[in-house]
Amino acid sequence: MHRRMPAHRRRITRAAAALALASGIGIIVLAGCEIEPRGGPVSLAPDDQPLFPPIRLDRASAGTLVALVSEQDPAHSSLAALALYRADEPTAAWSRWSGLPLPPGCSDVDLAIGVDRVAVVASYGESLHVASLPLDALQPTNVIETTTLRADSTILGLALGASLGVGESSPAHHLLILSEAGADSGRVLHHRRSDDGGRSWGPPQLLAHGVLGEAGIFARSERADVIDVVYLRDGFLRRRGNTHGGRRWSAEREIRLRVDAESPIAVARLGHLVLAVAESDRHQVVCSSSRNGGHNWERATALARQADKPRHPSADSGFGRFWVVFAERDSMLFARTTSSPWHPQQWSERIPIVPGPFAGCPAIRALPDSSAAVLYATPEGRVRCATTRWAEAAS
Repeated sequence: MHRRMPAHRRRITRAAAALALASGIGIIVLAGCEIEPRGGPVSLAPDDQPLFPPIRLDRASAGTLVALVSEQDPAHSSLAALALYRADEPTAAWSRWSGLPLPPGCSDVDLAIGVDRVAVVASYGESLHVASLPLDALQPTNVIETTTLRADSTILGLALGASLGVGESSPAHHLLILSEAGADSGRVLHHRRSDDGGRSWGPPQLLAHGVLGEAGIFARSERADVIDVVYLRDGFLRRRGNTHGGRRWSAEREIRLRVDAESPIAVARLGHLVLAVAESDRHQVVCSSSRNGGHNWERATALARQADKPRHPSADSGFGRFWVVFAERDSMLFARTTSSPWHPQQWSERIPIVPGPFAGCPAIRALPDSSAAVLYATPEGRVRCATTRWAEAAS
């Protein structure tokens, strides 16, 4: 997965920071010129196999990339079936790994790779369907295991993560479930844990109750027993953390970051640095960071200015860098990256990835060579993977 840098590296001019106010919170807006992207996009499937959102992307510790996509099901012209594709490198040849024995027409879905198993969770009304298979399966259809989890009310959203385990903490998959709490009772956010790669799940544990929005989870930090959960309550982001592999949760901490009620929520971690990313009601890409593991949070920073269309931000971290990807109307996907998220001037300028138009939300994963893989979909039924690279400033 390592790629050679160009013979000469482009100098990145540090962006000037300007102060703006949004929703009563001081937000530092990053402005600057753009730099050129690295790596061309590769289609996951041939032209005669249309692929659609929702799309998800994850990376195994050994480097294998696995993408979850929707395929048009000939038996259900208005519905799509879920399938997995995989590749050794983002811009290498992708191959169809397996279809998934899950009902078409799910309302939400997510993917996570554990130590040796891949799990996919999809929601259908008041139930969740889980498909689990070994990462090294050569004929996945023969070894996929499925299970159904029942909920007491309608499921509104989910997020799935996987930890590698360390010390007394075993490898596990971690599932967040956002659901209705009942008439006039708001919503509830639960956590469930699987110690066998998604084949069985522990009982639900209540994390939050009230006027809740979307939630994000990150469990792939260097301290593999640490889990970060960020969710929306009453218009502001909140964080709860865990340092015991999902068994002991910290108290809720407020992140002074006001975001849109329908915004996707992303969280990422490097050591004691934690980053939360979302979208404001004015379609800014906004973030806040913590330098002490999520206990205290810096003031908000805007990575992209106000816009007239949703930006669908996604974030990831790994190999010493944080990455955020977002859309600029239908014209371009951009990325920004940093190793010091609390310092506005340390964020890179906007890195253009590919021109639009786009469908659904993109996905991003950090790679070992200071680059990131970006998965995106187009309206005409193509799902492609591109790479974006951080070009170190010339000395």
